[in-house]
Amino acid sequence: MKAKELSLLVVHRDKATRQLMATYLCETYECVTDAAPEDVDELLAQKSFDLMIVPKVIAGSPEEKARASAPGTLPALAAVIKSSATGNRYELRLMNRDAAGCIPNPFELVLLRALIERAELGFRILSIENGPRT
Repeated sequence: MKAKELSLLVVHRDKATRQLMATYLCETYECVTDAAPEDVDELLAQKSFDLMIVPKVIAGSPEEKARASAPGTLPALAAVIKSSATGNRYELRLMNRDAAGCIPNPFELVLLRALIERAELGFRILSIENGPRT
């Protein structure tokens, strides 16, 4: 499978961040949907995706504790992508075994990281232009 044939689910707590990521990633992936973490289970019951990208959970965080209480609910980890712009880490997870042929192709991972960094940079610019969020 080629990246343009894959559907991708972008999960992030911050709505603006996930919408920007989805906007940039839709240039490369066939279908990009964004969701808040609390909406993922409901969305997955309605629709299937090939890949899911989520922020990497930090040990000891509330997200890590929530994940530990529901073992086996996350799909297989394909790769961890670190943004050189912010240092943020994202997990790329396989939702569909057929997608494994494309990921973790090193070229695709470099492109995915570049798109994430563009989204993060766009979010920083919006934050500066709009002032601090309350």
